[in-house]
Amino acid sequence: MTVLDTVTISTCGLASLIREAPDTTLIVDCRGFTEYNESHIRHSMNAFFSKLIRRRLFENKLDDNCLIHQLMSCSTGCFKMDEKLDLVLYAEEDKPRGNKRRIASCNAPESTAKIMRVLRERLEDTDKFRSVMVLEDSFPFSCVVSLFSC
Repeated sequence: MTVLDTVTISTCGLASLIREAPDTTLIVDCRGFTEYNESHIRHSMNAFFSKLIRRRLFENKLDDNCLIHQLMSCSTGCFKMDEKLDLVLYAEEDKPRGNKRRIASCNAPESTAKIMRVLRERLEDTDKFRSVMVLEDSFPFSCVVSLFSC
């Protein structure tokens, strides 16, 4: 399979990766807690549901080891600490919020796309992950129904 060391992965590629290497694939849902609880890819995890963790992530107050620990502690898989993993990040497409004027404030929620981008940038240079990939399609996906949990 040639999905390793690429920046993006398709839903069908993710299904293949999960079938071939479930023990070394970590899937992170970058959406909020509510969206994750409504529906998510089976075996994915939502490590950044806390507003405090999200804020610390954007303020660059979490070092790489802390980020990796957060991912590993929220994961349902039993990964070995010295094992290299394939990391797949996904989120939903950010939708415009109508004609309402958005007022910037320090309490405004960050977009899921921004969370995904920051995580990718921070984690792709660590030695914990063999590859850091972003799912090409936005959530929800019409292709791979068997990957979902509701």
